[in-house]
Amino acid sequence: MSKSSRKQLEQPINTNHLALNASAKRIFLSSDKSTRKVVSHPHAISLNLKTRNEAGRGSASNLFGGDFSDCLIIPIRNIATNKVQGAQCIGPEGETRMCGTVADGVLIVGDANNLDDPWLIMAEWESLTSELVRREHQVAVCSFGENNQERVAKMVAEIYRPLDISILKRAAH
Repeated sequence: MSKSSRKQLEQPINTNHLALNASAKRIFLSSDKSTRKVVSHPHAISLNLKTRNEAGRGSASNLFGGDFSDCLIIPIRNIATNKVQGAQCIGPEGETRMCGTVADGVLIVGDANNLDDPWLIMAEWESLTSELVRREHQVAVCSFGENNQERVAKMVAEIYRPLDISILKRAAH
């Protein structure tokens, strides 16, 4: 066994990290994923949502308390495995909390087999939702943060290989 292999074996497993991932997955899987339920959420109404764009609706009060008894629950999926590894929870007024792992996490909305049309990399789920409709794009990817967009674009290029990837930054205020 090489020294580097031993180092990897000696590193303790972060059980808190694993528990948060499991909680995020459980919250998303138990959420109501019907379009009718998602688009009737107060924040979805403020966005004029007509489709659920992979979101669910449920409670995350056991993790965050307060106003998270009724929230939109956005899955954060591992880009390589597509497994839920985290969740973004959005309350009625648009307040946001993250649970689980964001690193290497994305949400791909649209047909991931469509490699001919441009793929948009967006920082936020709300932006992704409106831009898909406004620009009539077939595929958009949420990076869950503006700081993640470049890294996510590189991973998308490496793993999916669409012909064109565009990073859409928020306008400066």
